[in-house]
Amino acid sequence: MSAAEAARPWVVARMVGAAALWGGAYIAGRSVARGVPVLTAAALRYVIAALALLLVLWVVERGWPRGLRRHAWGLMALGFTGVFAYSLCFFAALHHTPASRVALIMAANPSLTALAGALFLGAPLRALQWAGVVLALAGAWVVISDGAPLQLAGSVGLGEALSLGMALLWTAYTLVGRRVMADGSVSALAATTVAALTGGAALVAALLLHAAWVPEARAWPRLDAGQWGAMLYIAVPATALAFVWFYDGVRVLGAARAAVFNNLVPVFAVLFAAALLGEALPPAALLGGLMTLAGVWLTNRTTHAG
Repeated sequence: MSAAEAARPWVVARMVGAAALWGGAYIAGRSVARGVPVLTAAALRYVIAALALLLVLWVVERGWPRGLRRHAWGLMALGFTGVFAYSLCFFAALHHTPASRVALIMAANPSLTALAGALFLGAPLRALQWAGVVLALAGAWVVISDGAPLQLAGSVGLGEALSLGMALLWTAYTLVGRRVMADGSVSALAATTVAALTGGAALVAALLLHAAWVPEARAWPRLDAGQWGAMLYIAVPATALAFVWFYDGVRVLGAARAAVFNNLVPVFAVLFAAALLGEALPPAALLGGLMTLAGVWLTNRTTHAG
């Protein structure tokens, strides 16, 4: 057994962990989105996340990797797609649309990633893997719709458009990251750190410009202890840690297979809502969760890179 094959179960476990952390972020994001303006919330998230990632990078890799300059444009693209634009869409979508509907639209990301990977990276999926993508997406749909998926076909508004934008941006972030890390000169930790720094700097600059033009935006929002806790959760485990785990999965599993784990996010969101908020756990959530797990397993059951 090669070293890559031996490490694969741990990579899969971390990908499931990243999905769980992101599932919790939807719940935490509701609290933050209610009391903090979109741009402020996005900037604060990545200021905290970038500081945490810088500390970890310095401890683990003892400085900046040598390959950063070679991949400067790709790393800046990561900061724009996966940090700056995605974070704005995330908090704005939660302002306009229920978290469950946002998660449903984001569940289309694995199919978008697989299609884009086949078109641009020459990484087509086999028939069984496509079946896994479809099964995982169907399971996520069952979870979010509470067993009545046709009832979700209501009106499409700004929140839905922002959610679709999130799915497209995350597809770009995944594929660009795959290309940046292809030669091994940039680790998942380094790529995530630089993306957080560049995207976070752009968010802070946008916030300062907004405050200069809009006097009402200069007032710092008052966060209670719960909202600060939610923001710290979103910034550190659900961003700094989960993004590194996800990019390591992209490196080992390939972009298309790694993206399938995003279908677990709404499943975890429903489970956490039941455990933390006392919401009922409907039978459809259990059925859809099993379907999603089966789809993720089916898509990742072979050892060929995707």
